[in-house]
Amino acid sequence: MEYVLPTFDAILTEERSILRQIVDDLRKGKYPTLIAKLKGFSLFNDYKAVTILAASRIASTILG
Repeated sequence: MEYVLPTFDAILTEERSILRQIVDDLRKGKYPTLIAKLKGFSLFNDYKAVTILAASRIASTILG
C-alpha cells in the first residue's frame, strides 16, 4: 500500500476523466465499501504516513 495509494492519488489528480468514472461508478453502487476502506487507513498505526495521507486525499477527492 505504501506505493499503490500514492500512485493512485497521483493518477486521480492528473487524470480527471478517471476520477469522473470512479465517482459515476460509486453512484451506481459499484464500489460500496471504497470510501470506508480508505478511511480505515487512518486507524492503523503500522502504515507509513505517506500511505495514510494518500488514502485521506483519495477519499476527500472522490467525495469532493
